[in-house]
Amino acid sequence: MSVHYITTDRSERYHTGEDCPAFQAGRAGNAAQGIEPRPLVHLTPDEAQHVRQTPCPECCTA
Repeated sequence: MSVHYITTDRSERYHTGEDCPAFQAGRAGNAAQGIEPRPLVHLTPDEAQHVRQTPCPECCTA
């Protein structure tokens, strides 16, 4: 299994997967405001180091 991260084009963070509580909370908050879910962007670890987003403190801890 290869390691990858997920984010969206408007997110400030990237996550290890859709099961992250912070990712789910963000999706739920957007849905409550009537904001359509943004498509997921999959990142390799190398790509994650070079994007504007920062790692999620809940799921991307070592």
